[in-house]
This record gives sequence, C-alpha cells and structure tokens, in this order.
Amino acid sequence: APHQVPEAREAMGNCCTSGTPAHVAATAASSPSEDTGVSRPLRADRPMWNAAEPVTKREILRQREEFWDTAPSFEGRREIWDALRAACESEDTVFAQAVIDSARIKLPTGQLTLAYDELGCKYTVPIYCICMPQNVIDADIVQEPAAPPVARVGSPLPLKVRLSLGQDFNLELTTTSTAMDVKRLVLEKSKLQNVLLMVMYCGKRLSDYTMLEQTDISVGDVLQVMVFPRRG
Repeated sequence: APHQVPEAREAMGNCCTSGTPAHVAATAASSPSEDTGVSRPLRADRPMWNAAEPVTKREILRQREEFWDTAPSFEGRREIWDALRAACESEDTVFAQAVIDSARIKLPTGQLTLAYDELGCKYTVPIYCICMPQNVIDADIVQEPAAPPVARVGSPLPLKVRLSLGQDFNLELTTTSTAMDVKRLVLEKSKLQNVLLMVMYCGKRLSDYTMLEQTDISVGDVLQVMVFPRRG
C-alpha cells in the first residue's frame, strides 16, 4: 500500500478560533512565535521537511488536490483559500506576495502554513501543499522512451477575458492555447506594465502551461484574469 502523508482535513481554516494547527508528520525548521497582530513578508525560502516515511511525488500531489478541493467546504472564505493556493503553487516569491497582499492576508510567521484574513479567521495549510519533502521518491514513475514531439494545431476557441480591473477583451484563441498565451495577449491588448497576471476559470487558477482543452471551457465562456502590481 502506498505511504500516506497526513490527511488533508487535519489542517483547515478556523474562523476566530485559537486552536493550534494539527501536527504534520514531518520535521521542519522552527518558525517565529505566532503573533496575529502583525504580518511578516513571505519568506523566499521554503521550509525543509521530511515525511514520516518516504513518499512518492504522485501521492503528495494527490493529497494536495484533496486538500484544496475540500478546504473551502469547511471554514474560512473560498477566495482566501484560492489566494493561498495560488501563492503556494507559485515559484515566484514576488508574485506570491502580491497575491497575499491583494487578498489582505496576514502571515504572522512569514510562512504560508499559517495565515489570517482581515476578519481574523485562521487558515492552516499543510506543509506538503507548499513544498515536497526531502525524502520524496519517484518510484511510481515509469520511464518510457520519449516519443518525438508532434506539432498540434488546435481548433478555434474565441473567448472573452475579464480583468479584475474591470476591462473586458475578446481573444482569438485555440483549444491548444495555454494560460501563458492568454497572459501574453492580455498584456498586448491592455498595454499594462509592471503587473503580474493570474488566469482563472470557474474559481480555479490555471498554471501557465495548462491548455484550454484541458479545462471544460467552451466558446463564449469568460476567463478571469487577476491583475496584481509588481513590486520592486
């Protein structure tokens, strides 16, 4: 049986409660004492930890999906969970900090494992949602000969894009267009500068290399694009 990482439901948002986060079966670097009255900048270094037993990347990714799918169903606000997920999944600390600032999230320790919204609701995120353990293994990945790349031409998929600033744009995309293509076209049409963009559909963030055909989007649907100022 595959090794299990801690259950996702052990770490959920608790509105106006003072309970400590559920223990994660890992050893991590110590963090500063919790102080809900202040918010520290997001630390660029991700915490280092070890799972109780070696675990595969596939299992970690499965547990992450389970956590993010179920967390908003308990306590806390969905938009805060969405912002925390976007920050956790981003490898760009500047972008992650912009997301945190935009959602008015406080990080008492400078880590994404513990957060508060502006109403004082507490959100705890398991460490496996932030980074892989040091003892992660790739045992479940089967090595197969790489197939030669095949160029694909997608079907036309005209869509409307709605920016968080209130602007709408009609984009001529295809089913094989990616979220990165959407960002590029939005920047060209909007003439925005020094901003960071996050593409979302039905409340879920699309990673840069997600193709539109991998979602349930169809002609006439609307893509949301969150715009954040780039700092520095």
